[in-house]
Amino acid sequence: MKGNFNRVTEGRKRISQYAWEIFKQEFLEKENLILGDSLSTIPQINQKTLFPLYPETDIPESETLEIPSLKIRNAPQNRIGIVICRFGEETSGGAEFLARRLAEELVPDWQVDILTTCALDYNSWKSVYPAGITQTSQGYRIIRFDQKEKNIQQLSDAWFKAFAPEHSPEDEIEWVQQMGPLSPDLFHYLQGKQEDYSLFLFIGYLWATSPLGMGPVAHKSILLPAAHHEPAIELGIYHKLLNSPQALIYLTPDEKMMVNQLLGNSRLDSEIIPLGLQTELAGNEESFRAKTGIHDPYLLYLGRVDAGKGCLELIHTFQEYKKRYPGPLKLVLAGELFMDIPPAEDVISLGFVDETVKGGALAAARILINPSSLESLSLVLLESWLCEVPVLVNGLSPVMKAQCLRSQGGLWYRNSRELMAGIKLLMEEDSLREELGESGKQYALSQDYCWDYLMVKFNLLVQRVIDNSQQENQGNVLLEYLKPAE
Repeated sequence: MKGNFNRVTEGRKRISQYAWEIFKQEFLEKENLILGDSLSTIPQINQKTLFPLYPETDIPESETLEIPSLKIRNAPQNRIGIVICRFGEETSGGAEFLARRLAEELVPDWQVDILTTCALDYNSWKSVYPAGITQTSQGYRIIRFDQKEKNIQQLSDAWFKAFAPEHSPEDEIEWVQQMGPLSPDLFHYLQGKQEDYSLFLFIGYLWATSPLGMGPVAHKSILLPAAHHEPAIELGIYHKLLNSPQALIYLTPDEKMMVNQLLGNSRLDSEIIPLGLQTELAGNEESFRAKTGIHDPYLLYLGRVDAGKGCLELIHTFQEYKKRYPGPLKLVLAGELFMDIPPAEDVISLGFVDETVKGGALAAARILINPSSLESLSLVLLESWLCEVPVLVNGLSPVMKAQCLRSQGGLWYRNSRELMAGIKLLMEEDSLREELGESGKQYALSQDYCWDYLMVKFNLLVQRVIDNSQQENQGNVLLEYLKPAE
């Protein structure tokens, strides 16, 4: 990996240099100057101030668990409830995919229920599925509960109150209720049926299903927050939530460090358990190109197509890139649409794709780009590395930047010019692109992402939670916080 570390460092230097050249060209065009005119008259503008080469800080190391055999599975035969805001085959969100894969891995040792709502679209929370029980062919049950639809005006009003400098716990609770999904039936089920379950696993800290549902069952709960540093996590209700469960599961060392520092919950039991990988993805390049008719080289974005994920900025920057560097290169977007795609030449939106199309899209891509600044674990980076495809990520996400540093499988950018520079560099430097892809694959195939290894860690944590679950609700700070709203 040492040689590749030098390649990553060199790649970052080249991105900074390319971005500086793009900035100079933009300035010259704006000021009607000609190439070669001096920029020295511009106060405090130079490459070091605009595109600095910051020294890389230390990143937390992945934890290693010594185990006698990767085949050990010591969880009791009992029932676990996985609580998540939405669930369905049509969803491409990371949390929903994680819940599905975890349920499939748990089935040999557990009776598993997915406890969720009837909705799919978090922008509206409109019901898509009927309430009730569905038995899946994979062996787990899905139990759906009705929820209230979202009222955008009421949500907006509640947001202004909850995020005002001076606000009350009731203001925060009202905002969480308006954000949703608000499902009284689900919350009553959790409280009334808690003795039927050995354990509850709440996935996602933000949506209402966790802060409003965990209170009565916190003594037998694990929270997988999938957290990133955003304004909401500093609200009091989430401080109480992240200090309430018996244990937490973090997806990366970086997420754990951030949550511990922000919320002071390092005393709670926890494990770092990322999503395990299937070592071979479905689909291939030939079938993908034949099915979609895409034969030109392309950049790939894979996931929820949403302005909040940076997709709009990605499209606009790609358009600017094509103006500067014309050619056949395309941008392919593959995932659920949560925004209108602006008219853009050479931008192809595939919508939601199945696993076979997804695998083929990754295999055929030149570069995978993830423009999101808010990630707790980017599964698509790992899947891209399985296909030996390097990644270019938003450097404002500490988690993805750390993934690139640990794997030596990708580069990062901090603004639109650096994004264009990164695309230019990786499209021109075949050897760099190949070396990053090879290093990424070695990392993705490591023990850290092996399901058998991860399930040993999960079962050991579960056993500790079950052993401590008799403590009931004494000192449950979340229930105390919610009392004013009752």
